[in-house]
Amino acid sequence: MMTIVTDVRVRSGAGERWDAVMRERLMAAKERPGWVGGQLLRSETQPDRRVIVGTWRSRSDWEAWHRDPRFAETRRELDALAADGVI
Repeated sequence: MMTIVTDVRVRSGAGERWDAVMRERLMAAKERPGWVGGQLLRSETQPDRRVIVGTWRSRSDWEAWHRDPRFAETRRELDALAADGVI
């Protein structure tokens, strides 16, 4: 198994939209072979911070997900909403 942890800063005021797009991404990931589970964590003290924890059966399953068109669609939108522009 492989667990990926990603720490993201969301642009000020973009949190609700970012969360909605990430929920879409997590729902799409559930349909992928090798998906084990995931969490979207939010900080009480840092409202623009998000941590995504995703677990996959194997690295190859995770890499295949990155080639999925649904991943690419959400990536473009999430990148635009992130404070640093990259997720």
